Amino acid sequence: MKTEKKTMKTEKAVALYNLLKGLKVGKLKGEMQYAVLRNARALKSVATSFEDFLSDARERLKPGEFEEVIEKFNRFDTLEEGEKQEVNRIIMDYQKRVDECVHEELEREQEIDPLTALDDEALTALSAGNELTVEQLLTLSEM
Repeated sequence: MKTEKKTMKTEKAVALYNLLKGLKVGKLKGEMQYAVLRNARALKSVATSFEDFLSDARERLKPGEFEEVIEKFNRFDTLEEGEKQEVNRIIMDYQKRVDECVHEELEREQEIDPLTALDDEALTALSAGNELTVEQLLTLSEM
């Protein structure tokens, strides 16, 4: 098993952490179970930090009338066409501001140490114990 320091973008680290934390590892041999757990632990701080940043951005970038807009959104079918357009515009503008704010953070390079590569046997066992897509398997294989 090869363990090394890896550099990856925050976006990939968060996606990898979210994938790892949901895996069932019972079909893996003991050493590989521990490797998956160590990898998740190594990625957790990056994922948690980003989730905190995202939560702060969402909260701080809300427009003043956001609660009222959400109330209108919850009864969207009863609104007149002009009100629907205004609600959509405000929500889309808000989401655009959040996306712009977090983009730089998602692109930031992170050093993850240590990260253990999963071999073909481990990937096969993970695939057998989880319903993984090809994309998810490729993500795990690039670890």
